[in-house]
Order: sequence, then C-alpha cells, then structure tokens
Amino acid sequence: MRIEIVNLSDFIESAKEVTKKAEELELAVQRLNEMELELKTKSADEKESIAPMIDSEKLITRYYQRTMNEENGK
Repeated sequence: MRIEIVNLSDFIESAKEVTKKAEELELAVQRLNEMELELKTKSADEKESIAPMIDSEKLITRYYQRTMNEENGK
C-alpha cells in the first residue's frame, strides 16, 4: 500500500497563519478585557452624570454569546 500526501506545505503554511491569527486575537481580547468603559448620561435639565463602570469582560462575553446564538439560529 502506498499513501501519498499532496500539498502538505500548503497545509503547514495555513496552520502557521491560523496560529499567528489566534495569537493576535488573544492579545486583542486581553486588551479589551483591560479596558474600562464609562457611560455618561444627560438628564432633561442637561446635568451630566456618570454611570458606574461596566465590566468589559462581561460585556464581551455577552456580545460573544449573542453572536453565537444568532449564528446558531437561536
């Protein structure tokens, strides 16, 4: 029996690219997790108030879950 693997070099190059993109994504997510968001609201009399800080990690998690639910048709 003879088994031949063709275009293995293409597969290896693609795997390297995927690994690099995954590392970039991980760094981007870490930066997002470190961010603090601040909400400002104005009342009818135009006085500015500051809402409590939002936990960016929870916000990202909610966005990711909603996106996954939409992709899965939920």
